[in-house]
Amino acid sequence: MNVARVFAKAKPASLGWGLAVDQNPNGVQLGHALLALIAITGNLDVPGGVTIGPPASLMGKWRMESRSWLSDELWSKRIGAEKYPAVSTALATTHPDETLNTLETGKPYQLKMGWFNSSNFLSPTNSAQPDRWYEALKKLEFNVVQDTFMTPTAMALADIFLPLPTFAEHDGVVLTHYGRNAVFAGAMNKALTVGETKSDLEVCFELGKRLNPEAWPWETVSEFFSEQLEPDLGFGFEELRKKGLWQPGYTYKKYEKGLLRFDGEPGFNTVTGLVELNSTLFESWGDDALPYHQEPPYSVYSTPELAQEYPLTLTTGARKYTSFHSEHRQIKTLREIDPNPELELHPETAKELGIIDGDWVVVENMFGKARFVAKVTETIHPKVVHATHGWWFPEKEAEEPSLFGVWESNVNTLMPHDHTGKLGFGDTFKSILCKVYKEA
Repeated sequence: MNVARVFAKAKPASLGWGLAVDQNPNGVQLGHALLALIAITGNLDVPGGVTIGPPASLMGKWRMESRSWLSDELWSKRIGAEKYPAVSTALATTHPDETLNTLETGKPYQLKMGWFNSSNFLSPTNSAQPDRWYEALKKLEFNVVQDTFMTPTAMALADIFLPLPTFAEHDGVVLTHYGRNAVFAGAMNKALTVGETKSDLEVCFELGKRLNPEAWPWETVSEFFSEQLEPDLGFGFEELRKKGLWQPGYTYKKYEKGLLRFDGEPGFNTVTGLVELNSTLFESWGDDALPYHQEPPYSVYSTPELAQEYPLTLTTGARKYTSFHSEHRQIKTLREIDPNPELELHPETAKELGIIDGDWVVVENMFGKARFVAKVTETIHPKVVHATHGWWFPEKEAEEPSLFGVWESNVNTLMPHDHTGKLGFGDTFKSILCKVYKEA
């Protein structure tokens, strides 16, 4: 309450959130509460407040219009659409947990093929229970992996491996897209060609023209980006290539000018046209229309009997400048800076467990376990430990069962399957019970 009062009295004021909000089953409701607080205090789309982007800007229109190329029959087959209408409607995608269920059971239909584009899926970055995904994905008849390096995912699953070019080897656009706010758009200018690599967009052109040529009329990357960028920038990709970087001006209080709704009317892009403290959509999707708190499914409060065996709370997902998720582990200079997966724990906790800084330790709970190097630090709560994520070891055996040691420090093996919020979002990556002990 004190923090809320400080925020309410500050003019202007802004709030931001990251994975600690998103990656818990109550994240949607927490986000709703934060946005309500922003709106109530008059800090929405004003200078120094929280800004809002238009409904379709800089590539957004193309993504939304691509839905029109799917028949109603095909659209209705999205896995998890009936159980989680919020996910299937708001994101126009399948639900990950339901997809794993389908892979394992063959219901409601058998999946035949997987395509992994720039995603080291089996590393402790993408999915809870990666060992289950590994076994399930091996059942597919055909898998394609696109990446710049050989990864555990490529070694485990790829029937065909398509090498992607680095940033210096293809044309593209770097685009910030926070809440549809484009802070800038920058050009990636192809400088050289190595081997026969093609960018992911060029691969999509070829595949799209074979599957549905009418939906993929573009012949070049420049042509595609020009069509998407010109309505907002007033110029195409070749001009952006020359400029290098484009930064837009900003219009505040867009809700007064009809700039937030597709119909051009004043207001917000909601069912009522208002800032909905009482959400019409949440209620229609079967959830409470107002924000609420829900304790994590496994905690010292919701499962006190489990907490007796697993007394610590594990969080994961913090970033390090030496890597982006599972990327860059194979770069020698970066590994010299950050050679090992780490587990942060408080000095009091370490002393109680007989652990000193630099010890190899095991983090374990009812779902799995993984090994890390202890990093003793005052900056963490005594009842909380933090594990780095995205670890694999390119220096280790590539072939199965090792897969570059991807299972050794895979923190996602400690995360349970199918523990989202009621709307299908969030998970337990920021709050799961565990115990820690020194490796024998």
